[in-house]
Amino acid sequence: MVEDTEGLEKKFNALREKYEKLGNNLETALRLMISNKKIDFLNISYRIKNYESFIEKIERKKYKNPFEQVKDICGLRIICYYLSDIDKISKIINEEFDVLSSVSKKDKLEADRFGYLSDQFVVKIKDKWFEAPEWRGLNNLEAEIQVRTVSMHAWGEIEHKLAYKKKEHVPEMFRRKLYRLSALFEMADEQFENLRNERNNYMGSIKENYNELNISDIKGMNLDILQTFLDKFVPKKEKSIESTRNLLDELITNEIIVQDLYDSYQKTKEILNQIEREYFIETNKKFSQAGTIRCSLDITNKSLSRTYKFSEIEEKLVEKWRKKIK
Repeated sequence: MVEDTEGLEKKFNALREKYEKLGNNLETALRLMISNKKIDFLNISYRIKNYESFIEKIERKKYKNPFEQVKDICGLRIICYYLSDIDKISKIINEEFDVLSSVSKKDKLEADRFGYLSDQFVVKIKDKWFEAPEWRGLNNLEAEIQVRTVSMHAWGEIEHKLAYKKKEHVPEMFRRKLYRLSALFEMADEQFENLRNERNNYMGSIKENYNELNISDIKGMNLDILQTFLDKFVPKKEKSIESTRNLLDELITNEIIVQDLYDSYQKTKEILNQIEREYFIETNKKFSQAGTIRCSLDITNKSLSRTYKFSEIEEKLVEKWRKKIK
């Protein structure tokens, strides 16, 4: 049993507010750092260990200096989508923080383990950060950061519910099933990574055809073909994958192919900026990528079957510019 639990609890509670501030600040900073590197993530969150868990860990590990030895009083978790993103995020952590220790899933994974680990870091804030008011008073505090994929997170949550931490904990009759399940999760991560790489190569090949204007060589219409078209011809407009999907549904309904999109855009590209300016004056709204191409199609094709109705302002603008391009 831990001696002087009353003194420990008093000190723990006195430090809790600082750890809460540390966790909140680190979460905000990590979101900004990772977003600036254009890395998508599912979630970044922090938690402060409760006193009961703190005491349990001290007793289990037989710690003599708990506030120095317990490294995860403040714990953060970063959930990303792809295996390669773990390496990118780990690089950010190593560059931006004083890393006191780190453990990689690759180094810890055993051949017969029925799960797999996140990358973990124990970090402190660099001295220069303490010049900013929001970081003052947080020196000497440490935090643990875990980086894992969505698949790793799903496995970790299920593993936690099952409460099996070692193979020795698992009844013999369940071990084979757990090994097979953990292998499926690991294979899913590898296949998601492969799929992303193949998709990037596919979109790159489409882009090359757009660059060479071999539009007629592009057959069919799908989300990647349409998004690459939008990125090529209206790259500075607001990008929304939901808007792209909605536009795609309209194109499929109207049997519009890439050649049709290109022809329509070529007919209207010189006037689209003027149309947008007039639209902005009336509505205080600008065109998105999908909205720009939809406007182009509306002006060049009266017979489109749409999933929405024109507003009065849109109707007037379309009619006005249809007459001008005749």
